[in-house]
Amino acid sequence: GEYAKSAELYREVMQLNRYNYLIPGNLGSAYYYSGQKDSATFYYKKAVHLALRAREINPRDQLLMVNLAGYFERIGEKAKAYQLLQDLEYRNPTSANIFFDIGDVYEQLGERDKALEWMKRAIDNGYTMARIQNNPGLQELITDKKFKVIWDKMKSSE
Repeated sequence: GEYAKSAELYREVMQLNRYNYLIPGNLGSAYYYSGQKDSATFYYKKAVHLALRAREINPRDQLLMVNLAGYFERIGEKAKAYQLLQDLEYRNPTSANIFFDIGDVYEQLGERDKALEWMKRAIDNGYTMARIQNNPGLQELITDKKFKVIWDKMKSSE
């Protein structure tokens, strides 16, 4: 929750590695959640540029695809975000982390039912409630009655 401090650290890290799309993406998120939307947009656009370059090298990288979808959502290019999510679904991801990230992007796009579907898959594959609760973009989702049903079913099957 210390987004301003996180932004400061990510700015320092960017000085060391200017080519990793995750760094400006994370910096964009730090600015976004600290209320600095203009700075967030600037860094999300930088992350998009770097991710597109990385995608030329490895077009099947699912982590890259889901992060890029999230960056596109944040800069208002929702059609591109949806296209990447559809491409990911076509590739049949198997990682709980990717399931979670897909659900997160769907939630940001306002697609609650799709977000819940992917969160269920993440939880069914070992994703923890603590990690979900720590995501500032999912605070409304975790209070949804449908999410609570998913979580309660998982807990009762342990």
